[in-house]
Amino acid sequence: MLIDAVPQTSCDMQEWNIKVKNEKGYTLIELIVTFVLIGIFMLSATAVTSAFMRVHLKVTSASKGQTVADTILEKINGEISQAQREYLPDTETENINYSVLIEHGPENGDEGRKDRIKYINKDGIVVQCGLIEDVASDKTKEKAAAGSLDNEMLVFHYNAVDEEDIVDWYYGSPTYMGMKISQLQFDLVGDNAIKVTVTLYNKKTGYRFTTFKMVECYNLRNGDIVEK
Repeated sequence: MLIDAVPQTSCDMQEWNIKVKNEKGYTLIELIVTFVLIGIFMLSATAVTSAFMRVHLKVTSASKGQTVADTILEKINGEISQAQREYLPDTETENINYSVLIEHGPENGDEGRKDRIKYINKDGIVVQCGLIEDVASDKTKEKAAAGSLDNEMLVFHYNAVDEEDIVDWYYGSPTYMGMKISQLQFDLVGDNAIKVTVTLYNKKTGYRFTTFKMVECYNLRNGDIVEK
């Protein structure tokens, strides 16, 4: 019995080691190597997944930014392009006659300016376009202070003789998809052309998206648009 169980030659020893190995399963070294390889594969997969998520987030943010910006710029274009060649009530520009007044806000580093523009629409109503914090009625500003609106939202403020008839038109918060307007600039670039620049900012992701649109005020002529 003992002679059959114990290997007698080197060949027998190898066969015996193989049998013992097979009976005991994987060796400790093999297990360590296996776990190391699994760890390497997991790290590689994590790196690839992280890179993919970053790219996906960037593409998604860009897509949302483009959608929101297009909506805002198309609304501005539709309103301002129809500005009428009628003179605005003048109280601050030394009685210079003008139909559109662009008021530049202060420069704010990389975020640019927050401008506003005043004009007379096709219905003969004096309108101010800008951000809620700058041109909205007190009632709308109170909503922003209460948190139901954001101060950095676009608004069209329609003036009226009676305060009850004043109207603020704006898109609801869902339109902005978690973004806010950090820059709104109006720049005169021709006799009747205005460059409108919008920068959107997502506070959660830190993503910024800037774009612009050229707006032609086809009812106006040279000198009808004033900047200050």
